[in-house]
Amino acid sequence: MAGRLDVVATPIGNLGDLSARAREALASAELICAEDTRRSAQLLNAIGVSGRLISLHDYNEQSRIETLVQQLRSGKVIALVSDAGTPLLSDPGFALVRAAADAGVEIRSIPGPSALTAALSIAGLATDRFVFEGFPPSRQAERRAAFEIVFTCPACQRKSADRRGARTVDVAEARVRARFQAADDRRHASEHRAYAPQRAAHGRAP
Repeated sequence: MAGRLDVVATPIGNLGDLSARAREALASAELICAEDTRRSAQLLNAIGVSGRLISLHDYNEQSRIETLVQQLRSGKVIALVSDAGTPLLSDPGFALVRAAADAGVEIRSIPGPSALTAALSIAGLATDRFVFEGFPPSRQAERRAAFEIVFTCPACQRKSADRRGARTVDVAEARVRARFQAADDRRHASEHRAYAPQRAAHGRAP
């Protein structure tokens, strides 16, 4: 009998945001893959759950996939969590989820907190259409080119607070009118909002 991979959203700053279903999933998992085991251990301790944790991050995900998929196929229930929020959204886990899907393993989403949707919900922007770009390029030229393409509609990007100034300058030089709202999470990262005005009838932004 095949196991199951649960992709579990965890709080982005308020423990009260953890759903009862998420707690149940973490409590019943035989193994929990965590971006940072120390941070996830604090969460488990706070909710009274004892579980076996292993790290799964950008530097070791590929090397762990084969073993994890074997465990899933043998019947194990594994939970996947990030440091905060919904896994895979600019966080590790994509390679594991894809490998599990390719292996025919059941994958279950345990929805909950997401910094992306939280930021958009209070941005005051029309969200019938938006782009999520994750972390923008670190190189200035690439970042400016990305902004030229992205900010023709409501967009949400992630950026650490210490690089906020450089990004703001790049947006201005791309001649995009933008506004930002930061929402700090446990990792002291920031979510920003930016929008460009609706295009004129002839198809060019004013």
